Amino acid sequence: MRWESAGQSDIGSVRKVNEDAYLELSESQIWVIADGMGGYQAGDFASNTIVETLKTFQPADSVNAAVTQLEKLLETANRIMLDQATLLDVDVVGSVVMISIQSCGLCVWAGDSRLYRLRDDKLQQLSKDHSQVQEMVSAGILSQTQARNHPQSNIVTRALGVAETIELEVIEFDIQPNDTYLLCSDGLTGALTDAVIAETISSEDCATAANLLVSKSLAVGANDNISVIVTRVHGG
Repeated sequence: MRWESAGQSDIGSVRKVNEDAYLELSESQIWVIADGMGGYQAGDFASNTIVETLKTFQPADSVNAAVTQLEKLLETANRIMLDQATLLDVDVVGSVVMISIQSCGLCVWAGDSRLYRLRDDKLQQLSKDHSQVQEMVSAGILSQTQARNHPQSNIVTRALGVAETIELEVIEFDIQPNDTYLLCSDGLTGALTDAVIAETISSEDCATAANLLVSKSLAVGANDNISVIVTRVHGG
């Protein structure tokens, strides 16, 4: 199968610093969105540390080998972030979501950056937010509509740079020709509905779709950094 992909990142309409970073390596079949937290210098250090560390990923012979390698790389990034936090006496925290294509698709994440799949014109969120609001949705306390604009929507329950041990979630998923995948930071999902996202990525090539997602978010006054990667599989 052949993969087409494109990424885009923007500071948004409110923030003074872009604390997001992304990695798009189609040749190694790995795509990453990292969303840094902790304010100026700390947040962008966090996201760039995650991305720079994952650049060294090498395609693996098996799914288990790929997961092990990704976990070790993220443990390295976590250690670097903790050391920097101690040095600067600030929080250096990052959310990450990535996909890697081996014999199947792999999604590894911690935090509230997301992976979506568009298949047969239906958009499905494959990752599940590690956040206080998502926990309230899962418990039936909030509806998805209420969760969208909840004041605690930015509080994550898992991230890198918080503790010596990181807690990642890993899922495997099947891949079919013409699937389109979207990785994004919460700046996008806080600005656009799933319906708008689906419409945008269904009818455009990856580069155009990525640009349109960002421009549509800016048009509605996105109040956070926006980062997206759109990737599509061709052939069979």
